[in-house]
Amino acid sequence: MLSKVDQAKYPVVPEAVEYVRQRGLTIDELSDQSYATILDRAEERLKQAIVDGAVSSEWQNDEIEILSFPVAVYLATILQDDWVRRRFALAESRRASQFLLNEDTSRVAEVALKAFSWKIDFTERESSKGAPILRVDFKNYIKNALRIKESKWKLTNRLLDHGLVEVSKDEATRLLQEEIQSRILSRMKDVPPEQPDFLRSRIERLRRLVSERRTISAFSELPQAVIPEAMPPCIRNLYHSMHSGKHIPHIGRFALTSFLVNAGASQESILLLFKTAADFDERKTRYQVEHIAGARGGKTKYKPPKCATLRTHGLCISPDELCRRISHPLSYYRMKLRRASSRGRRYAGK
Repeated sequence: MLSKVDQAKYPVVPEAVEYVRQRGLTIDELSDQSYATILDRAEERLKQAIVDGAVSSEWQNDEIEILSFPVAVYLATILQDDWVRRRFALAESRRASQFLLNEDTSRVAEVALKAFSWKIDFTERESSKGAPILRVDFKNYIKNALRIKESKWKLTNRLLDHGLVEVSKDEATRLLQEEIQSRILSRMKDVPPEQPDFLRSRIERLRRLVSERRTISAFSELPQAVIPEAMPPCIRNLYHSMHSGKHIPHIGRFALTSFLVNAGASQESILLLFKTAADFDERKTRYQVEHIAGARGGKTKYKPPKCATLRTHGLCISPDELCRRISHPLSYYRMKLRRASSRGRRYAGK
């Protein structure tokens, strides 16, 4: 059985769910002032996820930590915002992942087995660092690795033996992060029928926070570098999708980043835009932006894909008349800028 400390670390495990059930705590009971600390911690968890994309790993009381998690899930569900749901689930799963990284290999295997019913055991081999190698049932592996886009996670790049995939402790932890994230998202599907009055002020604070977070625009720092009105429809759509927290595919992110780089946006302003993504990882995003901008690797400054490539990937959205005359997003942008400049000169000459 997992201890209360373990349940505070990993609040989606069956023991934590059962503990909350046995407490019999209802939403209406939370209106009692004695439960204010639970509500405060639940609101804090959600705020941290919205603003920082991470939930603090420190807590004062095991019980408050365990009980505040389902309350935070409830608050996130009431907001009825997909971006909030995804960001909260990712932040909480990352928190659990950090705890797992500090556990020994046998403990990680125990959590996977007991909490998530994974088929997992040890090999007789060790990694180059002397750590035990784990074997995970390919069904558990595929279910979670499919959402990880790096090529090393493809099953064709793994050692598969009798239906078991070999992974390191860190890789098992990464897969468990995906499992935990999915579990959290599944708990936020059904919207509560009504919003209790005693939660109204907290919900309004959270909604204001989400609104403020959404109004942080990457272009607010770029009025002299990037002209949003001159961007082609495909890039505007990618920008608005990213800014509203929607998921966009890898090639869409590449197209948006490379376009902004070539339009004169600073790397920091592009990072600011990507912070609205539910799966934002500053270290990885910074590396990718710097690589596309030519500040890393072969020092090549990448250009966005051609229009034909964007059409192939379903990213050509609402093309206008100018789109039919050009073959590249940057050509569209430059032509729009020239037209705007020409109109300005004619106006000045009148």
